This record gives sequence, structure tokens and C-alpha cells, in this order.
Amino acid sequence: MRHATGAIAIALAATLAPLASMAADATLAISAQIVGYCRFAQPVHHLIFGEIDATDHRILTRTATLEYECSDGVAGQLQVDGKTQGPLTRHLMRVGSPAARLPYQIEWTAPEPSQAASPGMVSSTVTLTGTMLPAHYRAASAALDYFDSLTLTLNP
Repeated sequence: MRHATGAIAIALAATLAPLASMAADATLAISAQIVGYCRFAQPVHHLIFGEIDATDHRILTRTATLEYECSDGVAGQLQVDGKTQGPLTRHLMRVGSPAARLPYQIEWTAPEPSQAASPGMVSSTVTLTGTMLPAHYRAASAALDYFDSLTLTLNP
């Protein structure tokens, strides 16, 4: 019986020991992570060469201005079809038959942040310049429509 009483006392002490070490107060750690991002002001942009006079001898230049904003402290990096620097040589394609290609170039410069668009946001503007040479459009088939599209990506 003596051994049973000692075993019960040891078991009871082991059970009550954690209760004695429990605190009346606790700490709750709270955290947040602000994730920076960039976004375009508009999802679709246009650079239109328009109707081209095939007898013209001038270099055609057209522009498109893109506006975007980034979280304050985030340096947005613009990529045009995966490139961070121009020029980028592309082709306007004739859809349908007969197939035809019309070369052009796109250039842009790294934009500079301009002003706070709203609290915590910085607005930027970049201009993309499209150029088409007379030798290219003069050799193109008349009365055909040509199209192309580029993927514009803002990182992060």
C-alpha cells in the first residue's frame, strides 16, 4: 500500500506541475506584410499608324502614352514583349489571304515616377514610339489591313 500511495503522489505532482507554471498573462504577436504592386490605368492601349499613302516618302512616326501607378517604394519595370529596352522590331501582319507582313519598330525609355496618384501610390507615364520606313510601307499591298499586338508587363 505504501508504494501505491507514493506512486499516486508522484503522478499527482506531475499533473499539477504544468498548472503551476502557466502564466496569468500572454502575448499575442501581430504582423502584416505590405505587398507592392504596379497596375496600368487602362488595360488596352493603341498605337495607330492609320491610313498610309503608299506614294509618301516620309518616315511615319506614331506614339502611344501609357499611364500606370505603383505602390510607393516599388520601382515598376515595364517590359514590352519581354524586353526592358527598345528598339523592338516587329511586323504588322495581314490577317487572311494573301498573307503579308509590314515591318515597324517600337522604342521607349524607362519612365520616371511623376507624382503621387493617391496616398501610397506613385504615378508614371511612358511613351512608346512606333516608326515605319517608307521602303516598307511602299512595298506593301494596298487595300489590306495589318494588325499586331504586344504584351505589356509591369513588374512587380
